Amino acid sequence: MINLDVLPLEIIEIINSYDFIKKYLEGKLSKEDFRENLVKHGPEFKSRGITKEQILNLYEVDDPDDFHRKASYSRFCRFARRIGLDIATKQQKIDFLKSIDADKLFDILSVSNGLLRDTFSFNRWRARREEKVIVTSRVMGTPIEPPDNSSDEFRKLFYMMRQSLSIKNIDRWAVKIYMGIIFSHMFPDANGRLARNAYFIFRSNGLLDEEKSRKRTREVLKVAEFVNLNTILELLKKDGVKLSKDNYWWWAADEDYEGEGDVFVDRGYTQQLKFIAARRVLIKFGRYNGENYLGINKKCMSDEELDNYKDEYQKIRLRWFWICISVADKNYKQLMELLDNVIIK
Repeated sequence: MINLDVLPLEIIEIINSYDFIKKYLEGKLSKEDFRENLVKHGPEFKSRGITKEQILNLYEVDDPDDFHRKASYSRFCRFARRIGLDIATKQQKIDFLKSIDADKLFDILSVSNGLLRDTFSFNRWRARREEKVIVTSRVMGTPIEPPDNSSDEFRKLFYMMRQSLSIKNIDRWAVKIYMGIIFSHMFPDANGRLARNAYFIFRSNGLLDEEKSRKRTREVLKVAEFVNLNTILELLKKDGVKLSKDNYWWWAADEDYEGEGDVFVDRGYTQQLKFIAARRVLIKFGRYNGENYLGINKKCMSDEELDNYKDEYQKIRLRWFWICISVADKNYKQLMELLDNVIIK
C-alpha cells in the first residue's frame, strides 16, 4: 500500500492537487466514488509521472499505514461532531445514554465502525449468527464461545446501566459496558473496535485519537485475560474443582489450540466451560467418578446425557458472561487504568 509520506514531494503535490482526493481525505467522498475517479484519471496520472503500481496501490484498501486510514478517520470525526461527541459534557452523555435503548447504541457504534471501514451508507448492526462456533479474537486473546442469543444478554446489561447511570458510577459502567461488548461478542467482526468506541463515549470528551483508535496492545489483552481468568477460576471453584492461579496458566493458554474434539482437553477457556457442563451432567446421572479433563469423552455419553449437556452448557455460558461482568465491576479501577492507557491517554 502507499504511504504518502514516503513519496517524492512532486508526486505528493500532484496527488493533492486533485479535488476528489482532497474530498476523500476530508471524509466527504465515499471510497466507491474515490475509486471511480481514480480510474477516470488514471491515464492523466500516468502522463504526469505517477506509476501504474502507485495508482493500483491507491486503489487498494486496509493497510494501516496508507492514506485510506486517514480518509476513514476523517469520516469518523465528521460523524462524531455531527452527534456532538466533541463538545458533550459528562452529564450530557449520561442524559443521552439514559434516553436510548441498546439497539440505538448498536446503531451508533455500527455507523462509527462503518465509517472507519470506509462505508458511507447506514449499516444497522447485525448480530453474529447464533451457531456453535469458537470465536477467536486478538482482543480476547483466547478461544471463547459466547452464550446463545448473547445480544439479548447485553440488552439486559444495558437496561441495568440505563436505570442506575450517574456521575458517581459512569466510570464503573464504562468498564462493564466495554466488557459486555467484548464477552458477548455480538458482531461478526470489529467487536474490539466497537467496545473501544463505546468506552471512549463514556470516559472522554473530544474525538478519539487516530493512533489510539486502531491500536491493539498487550494492555488491552491483559484486561480481557484478567477478567476471563478470574471468571473461570470462580466457576471451577463453585463447582468443586480445585485449581489455583499459580498452576492455571499452563493449561489456560491457547498457543497450541487445534479446535474442538470429543474429549475435553486440558487447554483453552472454552474447554473448561464444557468440562464443567459435562461434569454436572455425569454427577446428575450418577456416573461421575472424579475424572479429570481428559477423562470425560462425549462419545461415551448417552443421547439423554448429551441433551442434558447441551442445556447445561448454555447455562454455564450464561453464568460465565454475568460473572465476567461481576469481576469487571469489582475490579473496575484497575481495569479502567489499563484501558485508559490504551484508549484515552
